[in-house]
Amino acid sequence: MNQDQKIKEIVLLLLGSLSILSIICLSYFTWPSSDDISLYLDLAHRSVWQQCTSMYMHWDGRGFSLPGLIQYSLLKYTSSRFTVFIWSLLFCCTVFLFYRILVLEMNQESTLSKKQVFISISFLSLVFWYGMWSHICQTVYWATGGVYICGCFWASILLYTILRMVKRDFKTYSSLHKIRYFFLVICLSFVGGSIAQNLFPALIVFYVLQYTISIKEIRSQTFLYILFIASFLALLLGGLVLYAAPGNYSRASLGPNTLHLGFMPIVRHALFAIAFYGYKSIALVLSVGVALFALFLASRKRISQTSFSLKILFNEGFWSFLENYKWLLVAMTTMLPFVVVPDFISPRTAIFFMFFLAIFLFHFASIKATHLITEEKKDTPLNTKTLFYMLSCIFVLHLLVMTVQFRSAYYIQKDIMQRYNYLQQKSNQGKNIIVNVITKPIPFALQFDDISKDSCYWINKAVSKYYHLHSITLKLK
Repeated sequence: MNQDQKIKEIVLLLLGSLSILSIICLSYFTWPSSDDISLYLDLAHRSVWQQCTSMYMHWDGRGFSLPGLIQYSLLKYTSSRFTVFIWSLLFCCTVFLFYRILVLEMNQESTLSKKQVFISISFLSLVFWYGMWSHICQTVYWATGGVYICGCFWASILLYTILRMVKRDFKTYSSLHKIRYFFLVICLSFVGGSIAQNLFPALIVFYVLQYTISIKEIRSQTFLYILFIASFLALLLGGLVLYAAPGNYSRASLGPNTLHLGFMPIVRHALFAIAFYGYKSIALVLSVGVALFALFLASRKRISQTSFSLKILFNEGFWSFLENYKWLLVAMTTMLPFVVVPDFISPRTAIFFMFFLAIFLFHFASIKATHLITEEKKDTPLNTKTLFYMLSCIFVLHLLVMTVQFRSAYYIQKDIMQRYNYLQQKSNQGKNIIVNVITKPIPFALQFDDISKDSCYWINKAVSKYYHLHSITLKLK
């Protein structure tokens, strides 16, 4: 590597570091919102374990999941700002695991240096950050909703562990090492099965497809075969704990959340789920497309005019089809619960679909690219001048966007915290309080559900109860 290439690498390293730092630091400009207040009320007179039990029995099976336990612990013993800070860290860790999963799926070790790997992860962080625009304010920068990114993080650990596991040679492991590894995988599998209702069927499909694809490797080692089966059973047990929660059925009995069975309703709701998730994933597909286009331009390769054919996308054997489309099938399976209970679908639940879809897009592109392009000159991609300028522009544009986000968040946070301070002064007085409307625009990456003009609205009631007021409403214009 010459001096010019070293300078380019240092510049990208600096810009990538600032980009990741901006994603994490945005968590400072957050505030309690809607469900946060309700959870604060519950946790004020309950222990974390009591809160988990109450949620499991009366609201949602995820109450007993590890992400739920982490969420309630953070909300009880820390501030909402620190909680969101942890979620933003887990977002970056999830992107790192996404990169490691891609490396494993491509069946080749990365030839990049540690600095170049960090630059790649920084770039992928931006791909996900903008790709998740439809729900990032609810799944990362919201104390309550951050349980979803926490769940995605633990799911990515499980996926990475299983993919590494089927490639390991356990014949060289000692008995003690095997026992430790066995209990680690079992615990991760149980946690993975209990994370979320729409993630559980996707993980089942992943296990089945991975076993089908790697059946020779798995059956070649007795310990690996036993470990894989035990891991799958632990996943099923975690899912059973999740789905058997009385809270699931209590919640489904409230309002319009009803079970829809029958051929036509299922078909109609399946099409709705596909359209809903497809719409929410447009930004992710565009972000991944930009990333792949940038890598293609920088790779000094060109499309072969004689090699392109639609047969390239589908002309493959059954086993190759499973391996190439595995992640797409897993992603589609995340919609299954909403086929029968469509009222529970939300932008937040799309996070798992997007994670699997992104793996599929990158993995599929890397496989099919060999049929469509011809190499003109061998070179390390991160050392090419084209990619340097493209990544530099992308990082700088992101930093400019974040500057606007920080500025808007600073002023809106100032108004919101001023209102909370006013309510704190009026607390324990049992008065009817009227507050001004927050007029400043909310940054797209941050979450704020305001109270309404109706004092009986559930957020108004939670806020008034939290501050020991008789009622709270917005001032009429």
